Amino acid sequence: MEKNNLEKLEKFIKRKKWTGYGIPEVEIKELENSIQQKFPDTYRKFLLLTGDLFAAMPISNGFYYLQEHNINNLAKINLKEYGISLKNDNFWVFAENEGAEVIFFFYFDEGDDPPVYVCEITQKINNPDYDYLRKEEDHLSDFFCFYVDLYDKTKKYK
Repeated sequence: MEKNNLEKLEKFIKRKKWTGYGIPEVEIKELENSIQQKFPDTYRKFLLLTGDLFAAMPISNGFYYLQEHNINNLAKINLKEYGISLKNDNFWVFAENEGAEVIFFFYFDEGDDPPVYVCEITQKINNPDYDYLRKEEDHLSDFFCFYVDLYDKTKKYK
């Protein structure tokens, strides 16, 4: 069953007055055309709402940064270098750390509110017992809401 619930995110953005950062629909469509994939509804809505700035989620560098630095392809290079095979190459990195050595991604074929996976690439060698590739959340919307809740609890970036 598809969840696709970003109400908490929408209310958070309005409450914090973090508006005007959304990615224009035309740019999202251009990127989808260039990668020959349609983003899941939840991710599209996230981009339309938050776009290039979502300070509550410090693991993300923003839409334009991810495109400018070609993070999705960099992640594929890093995965290959470390001998890590994912279920398929049909995934999208929406957040990263350390030059795409820690990636948060979803698969295009897992619905409109897909699960979120994390791969801490260098941990494969540095700590072989560590679960370096795992499902982080059952739904992308839950992942975004987790950061909203965390931000609200810590008031860290207030």
